Amino acid sequence: MAYQLRNNITGESLSGGSHYSAKNENAHLAAADFQLVPLEFWVSPRSKQRYPVKWRLRIPSQGYDLLIEPVIPNQELNLRLFKAINLNYWEGMCKVTGTHNGKPVTGNSYVEITNPGSAKPARGAAAAAAK
Repeated sequence: MAYQLRNNITGESLSGGSHYSAKNENAHLAAADFQLVPLEFWVSPRSKQRYPVKWRLRIPSQGYDLLIEPVIPNQELNLRLFKAINLNYWEGMCKVTGTHNGKPVTGNSYVEITNPGSAKPARGAAAAAAK
């Protein structure tokens, strides 16, 4: 598992993760232990939000060099909170291909992308809140 969090206001990032071996051993991954680079993007025709949809994940200490791609690009969802906020986010199944210690590997993954900066008031919510 790998994660990257970003503060839209300050631009600061927080990254980390874990690697579970076939022997059920857990190794903590600090931000310096891996690189997660977006390679391609998809723009939602509904929300116009731009999401990364292909990544390269490298974990040199564990011997991984992987490509992560969605099964289908359009996995955007919309969450409506308290009739006041619409939050668009992308989450879904991805396929993984690449190498582990130089040998080919394949697998599946689940990716979630949220962006609090994209939260927008639902239609009419601002007027209702003003009453």
